[in-house]
Amino acid sequence: MSAGRRSLVTSALLGVMLAGCGTPGDTASGSPSSSAPADARELVRPGDAYADASRFGSLVFTAGHLPSDSSAPIEEQVESSLDNLEITLESAGAGLDTLLKVNIYLTDWDNWEAFNTIYVDRIGEHGLPPRATVQIAGLGFDSLIEIEATAYVRGTAP
Repeated sequence: MSAGRRSLVTSALLGVMLAGCGTPGDTASGSPSSSAPADARELVRPGDAYADASRFGSLVFTAGHLPSDSSAPIEEQVESSLDNLEITLESAGAGLDTLLKVNIYLTDWDNWEAFNTIYVDRIGEHGLPPRATVQIAGLGFDSLIEIEATAYVRGTAP
């Protein structure tokens, strides 16, 4: 991680801890949540079983994002999972360019090279954040990959 990105990550995390977690911004509906206390958690794109992410001050924590078609080849599943993650991050005011930490779950370690090639191509232009890549016995809907992340909201880093 470059010194500039490390400084930005440290500043963002310290800013959240020291500034009372800031003020939540727009909700998924586009209206400000002015009635929520400054330290309130804000759900991003809530669904029936869970929200796609939660925003707390200047940080966004996503749920695991699966591909849209779990029967597709690994390359398409990686692209789809990253697309779904990007949509969620953008809904929260963040993006692939504001990633702080990424966790990747693969059902087959033999898919790591295909995943990594696409990941580096899509995320690398922004500087690769720290990540954990774990092989797991199975994922929902028989998907080959699941991606979750933590990011900061654009314009909130101190």
